[in-house]
Amino acid sequence: MDRSTRSMRAKFGEELRGFRTHARFTQKQLARAANVSQSHVSSIEVGTRGTTEEQIAQFDEIVDARGSLVGRWRAIFRAGGLPAWFTDKADLQARANQIHEYQISLIPGLLQTPKYAEELLRFGRVVREGDHLRSVLDARMKRQEILKGEDPPWYVVVLDEPWLHRPVGGARVMRAQLEYLLVVSEWSRVTVQVIPMDTTTLAGIDGSFQLIWVPGQGEYVYSETRNRADFSTDPDQLRDYTRLFGELRGAALPEDGSRGLIRTIMKEYE
Repeated sequence: MDRSTRSMRAKFGEELRGFRTHARFTQKQLARAANVSQSHVSSIEVGTRGTTEEQIAQFDEIVDARGSLVGRWRAIFRAGGLPAWFTDKADLQARANQIHEYQISLIPGLLQTPKYAEELLRFGRVVREGDHLRSVLDARMKRQEILKGEDPPWYVVVLDEPWLHRPVGGARVMRAQLEYLLVVSEWSRVTVQVIPMDTTTLAGIDGSFQLIWVPGQGEYVYSETRNRADFSTDPDQLRDYTRLFGELRGAALPEDGSRGLIRTIMKEYE
């Protein structure tokens, strides 16, 4: 966990403790009402553990904070340049030794150019302008450092071809993005594969996801929508998503073929 994430968690932990004590709940009482362990609540309050917005909403209801606790959660983490629900993913990626990702609708954040990322942030109305846009964009670019360190994770990405034809930000921005995708695809621990548009597979139609392996901690499956994220360590879900990722890789072109397809698509933007 980096220093900024640790600081944000500690700050929110103080907020949770304040709301809990004001409602005259002990850690044990809050934990029992939320159906979690006391150590779970304690670790959130001291900032050593992250959580999800859904759980914060549950705590909010239990202590009768009337939305104020959720509001503080969002404000603290957004001020740090990341959506509140995203910080656990950033933490896991930073400590992972292997990441498998399938993206159905865009180029993954770890492989985005600044201009492409900025257009997505505006297009998706995550942020629009000003200092907040810059802070979110800087945070996204900073995350890419995990692929450039001395011991980066093995990163395997499967993309769907149709999105590569959409000129996000215009022809110049998209061409630069595809050029960067080709460069990164040559890195020793990065694999980029593309599922051709004419494939008949519907394996990934349910949406994008990641499989993240963290040494000493285990495996996670992560799926993301506009305003929330879902993590799971359930063995059945892990087996299902691992099988699914294998099917998607089987439907995709091999690495050289994928690079050839990307080069062909780039000609659309000349």
